[in-house]
Amino acid sequence: MSPKEFAEYMQRELDENTHKGCWYDWTPTAAQANAELEHHRYKLSCALSVGTREQVTEFAADVANIAMKIAELFGELEQDAAAPPETKGSKGASA
Repeated sequence: MSPKEFAEYMQRELDENTHKGCWYDWTPTAAQANAELEHHRYKLSCALSVGTREQVTEFAADVANIAMKIAELFGELEQDAAAPPETKGSKGASA
């Protein structure tokens, strides 16, 4: 799988979870983000042990999405840079 294909899988995971709210509006605290990361990392760890290849890919994309959010909020990745083109400049817009 190429990085581009994995990035597309990450986006697919975000699209499938829109019922949870707008990803770009989610601004967890560092503790909340870490808890979310650990939750998804645990699911990935379980999938590596007894899951399917599909589950491993799905949960790896979830972990990557949380890592991206952490970089956006607490690292050097600016929020506008992480938003898709149609939401840049309007941080409250839905994806």
